[in-house]
Amino acid sequence: MFRIGLEFQCSRCKRHNWYAVTEFDQHYNCKSCFASEETPRLDKTDWYYASDGFFRSSNKLDGNVTVLLALNFFMEMFDSDLKYAPSFTYKIGAEEHEMDFAAISSRTVIREVETVFGESKSGAALKEDERRKLKTFGELTGAYICFCTLAEEFDDVDKAFFRELVDADVKVILLTRFFLEMDHFEILRYKSDNHAGRGHSMPDWLMRGTIIRTLGQDFARQHHIWV
Repeated sequence: MFRIGLEFQCSRCKRHNWYAVTEFDQHYNCKSCFASEETPRLDKTDWYYASDGFFRSSNKLDGNVTVLLALNFFMEMFDSDLKYAPSFTYKIGAEEHEMDFAAISSRTVIREVETVFGESKSGAALKEDERRKLKTFGELTGAYICFCTLAEEFDDVDKAFFRELVDADVKVILLTRFFLEMDHFEILRYKSDNHAGRGHSMPDWLMRGTIIRTLGQDFARQHHIWV
């Protein structure tokens, strides 16, 4: 998930670049102008970290951590064998889009397949084109759309969009830091306190609970939503 490295400035082109520890010894090649440079003393240089491997996405780690926490949350919450994809592309008509993750679980006792597609945010509000494609995806598939953020709360613009989705009968699950940072015992306690799964599938129960927490009791009552 992480790579450790250092940031060096080239003496020739004056540009700064990040280098993993495997990319230099006594010398390194500048990534901008390819000049051979002598590696500076490491005890005078700060270490820098970058995302890596399966979850690397343009070196933006916040969204990747959100995906990891969301998948961990669903593995604990669904309490059954979970299959997932952390990132994939799909098409609506001729337009190609990206989904941050999908989670599919088949429960043995009641023989239901639970499917959740997710959009993760580091804290910024959704863009207009993101809102449009996610609403269309939810309307076309009937699947649960999970919105995740590492922020304490979604901002007012996103909340207005979520209300629009609920009004359009799109099924949403809204996960803030409160849910994403739950450990195993906190999830068990949340299930116990909120009677998880009573009369509903797990995603349906989670949808209702997160809508109430994020959009408020009054909005939930207007749409006949309760846990």
